[in-house]
Amino acid sequence: MACKPNACNITVNCGAVGSEANKGRICAARDSTAGFRLNSLGELRQAIFAGAVKRLRPKFMTAATMLLGLAPIMWSAGTGSDVMKRIAAPMIGGIFTSFLLELVVYPAVYEVWKWNFELRKTQVKPEAAEAPALG
Repeated sequence: MACKPNACNITVNCGAVGSEANKGRICAARDSTAGFRLNSLGELRQAIFAGAVKRLRPKFMTAATMLLGLAPIMWSAGTGSDVMKRIAAPMIGGIFTSFLLELVVYPAVYEVWKWNFELRKTQVKPEAAEAPALG
């Protein structure tokens, strides 16, 4: 049974999105189980930075191992190398993209989302706290 190009691409893309969604859930779980309540934007940024630093080594080691394993395929010149290069090139691009997304883009998006939709609403406005009671 032949695989249609569009069907294969959808399957691969859904798998990649699922993997990245799991990483996002881990980030959110790390935030909620930290044992303290985030009260300001500065505390949120510190928590996100600490989470990104903890994730740097495992992500770098995984990406480096995979890239080192795929590099010989990209430089090969033997029989079947033209087919293998077409398989390895998107994998290298995906590894590099995932590395950048997880360490640069996701923390920034998470900060904007967490601050705008959760933390800012829970903060007491200074004018409301200082207003004298009537009566």
